[in-house]
Amino acid sequence: MNISETTPTTTTTPGPAWPSARGFISILATIPIAITSFAIGFGVGTNHDGEGTVNYEWAQIGPGEALLDADLATYSASKITESAPVAPSDLPVGFTDHLGVSVAFVTFTVNAEHVHDDAEFELITPFAERLPEGSSKLIEATSVDPGICTCNLTPDVLPRFGRTHDTVAVDEESTAAILDVSSAISEAGEYGFAITTSSDDSSVVLNGITGHEHGPSLRVSHGAEEPDAPATPGPWPIPFQEPTGESTTEEPASESPSSEPATDAPTTQPNAEDPVSESPTAPDRGSLFSPRDEPTADPSDEPTTTPSEDPTGEPTSDPSDEPTTTPSEDPTGEPTADPSDEPTTTPSEDPTDEPTGGPVDDPPPSDPVTDEPQNDLADCRIGEKLVPTCGALVGVAPAAHTGLPRYSSLLEFEETVQRTQHIHHAYERSDDAVFPNEELVQIASDPDNPRLLFINWKPQITSWANIAAGNDRVDAYLDELAEHLTTEYTDPFFFTVHHEPENNVRPQPGSGWEAADYAAMYRYVIEYLRDKGVENLVTVMNYMAYLRWVEPEWHADLYPGDDIIDWIGWSTYGHSDPTSHGHADFADIVNRQAEGYQWPGYYNWSATTYPDKPIMLAEWGVFYHESRPQHQGEVFRSTGPQLSHFPRVKAIVYFDSPNAEGRDSRVNVREDNLSDFRRLMQHRHFDVSLN
Repeated sequence: MNISETTPTTTTTPGPAWPSARGFISILATIPIAITSFAIGFGVGTNHDGEGTVNYEWAQIGPGEALLDADLATYSASKITESAPVAPSDLPVGFTDHLGVSVAFVTFTVNAEHVHDDAEFELITPFAERLPEGSSKLIEATSVDPGICTCNLTPDVLPRFGRTHDTVAVDEESTAAILDVSSAISEAGEYGFAITTSSDDSSVVLNGITGHEHGPSLRVSHGAEEPDAPATPGPWPIPFQEPTGESTTEEPASESPSSEPATDAPTTQPNAEDPVSESPTAPDRGSLFSPRDEPTADPSDEPTTTPSEDPTGEPTSDPSDEPTTTPSEDPTGEPTADPSDEPTTTPSEDPTDEPTGGPVDDPPPSDPVTDEPQNDLADCRIGEKLVPTCGALVGVAPAAHTGLPRYSSLLEFEETVQRTQHIHHAYERSDDAVFPNEELVQIASDPDNPRLLFINWKPQITSWANIAAGNDRVDAYLDELAEHLTTEYTDPFFFTVHHEPENNVRPQPGSGWEAADYAAMYRYVIEYLRDKGVENLVTVMNYMAYLRWVEPEWHADLYPGDDIIDWIGWSTYGHSDPTSHGHADFADIVNRQAEGYQWPGYYNWSATTYPDKPIMLAEWGVFYHESRPQHQGEVFRSTGPQLSHFPRVKAIVYFDSPNAEGRDSRVNVREDNLSDFRRLMQHRHFDVSLN
């Protein structure tokens, strides 16, 4: 029996022209094969007891359990400018042409009687209709400020996302998504959650608190055994196969303008005011829901790849340590320079060391002096491991590939985009000069505009394997670096070792540059520094989001380990050239998939493989092309709404370069595109205090 036969007909009363979600779920589904093989059943919670009967196990209360109804359940849609509906019968989540990007919000009251040391809390979101046959999605639950009022909930004033607590996979058999939110609740109070999906081409419709037998609820259990409890999500177990589809374009050899040429060797949620009491009647939501048109991206296009060079530096200093073989995935052409390395000398026309410019409209907010406890989901600020309590950080690698001084370039970028950046991304390749140097310290120490550093170090002395085995020259440098970081510069900063290592892997046994050698090298460097007393490194695993590199079996061997890595990051780019690949929108840049690749997308893979790690776009950008001069602006306009697909993304760092292997990612090539980027920089999601 179809689930729609077991639920009452939606009731409506006159109200705002919000669309009706009943009777429609888009036939489009994101990577059904990949998600289905990941964890189908994790969010299902149903048994079929004989033909035509559906048994909702998630609605049954066992010993030691309670089922709490939602106080509020509503949603916001990026294409609907009115305030959110008061008590809609249906809650669309995902994307449709008529609604744009939609997010559901629910709040609950948890009393003291429900909170115990062994208490577990599961957010249950029943589906208004099942997904189409053969489709599947990831659903996520993320903390938001519970003080939600539909009176002012619009696309421009969404609650900023806090911690994402759980990710589950659902398919056509699912009647609800069941998400573990125990990590959000430790005391009595009000709690709010955003329900999202990473699917940017289709939607799922959840039950609201009216018009259905079962609405959103919070199941509380106290150590009692539960029937068919969902399992904890784990790595995406998809064996990579040879591509089955034919690509229409040729992928370049490597992704990032910051990677080397292939031949170079290299909390508890605080109480908030009770939500405004809402009417239980559902407004008339019209009929804006309709089947989605074909996606705007060309499915035959391969994913965007970024240039293959590193914005900061010089070739490896010791060629004798480089492998003599080339990688098996040889690029179609190799660059002759390393565009993401910054030269050690400055150009003859050196700008003023300390320009008077800078951001003009965006001084960081000062923290009010108050005796009241901070609400970490309303007043977003930096927390442990530099993870914002809500919202996301923005940053830049300014004037990459130009050799211009870092500080003046940063100030010029900030003045151009009219916002102080949270993060300055710097590339270091020296094995004899410690970091951060005086210029970087100046960037991070501005009392009026505090910033965080993201330092990207590529050791040049010897191979990964030799570093991991202990190399006298490398160890001597690490000793000097540790002294600097324990006495001269002790503020926390983001740090990675040899970013985008995929482009330098030599899979031949004994090469010294195997994927496992990279993981061992990264671990050796971090453990060595920690043993010397260094405590201010916040480590980032910076992958190259390039589909051909995720196919080899060695891809999984790159990861140094959860005890070494704090954040997961990757470098990813969009192209405006219509003859290239990856010329879609921000969602495609973040979570790219392609026909012929059994790859769920980097966001989906990271969310399920590393569920406890925040995500950073360590490099992102859009390459301008005169044949589509306004495409950059289109991507910048899509970024704000589409961030709602990706609540785990806690930092995005733009790579701004006039010449990334002949491509231009600058945000100010055209004034209209710059205006779109400026509007993005003012997005409320980025209002995070570093004080």
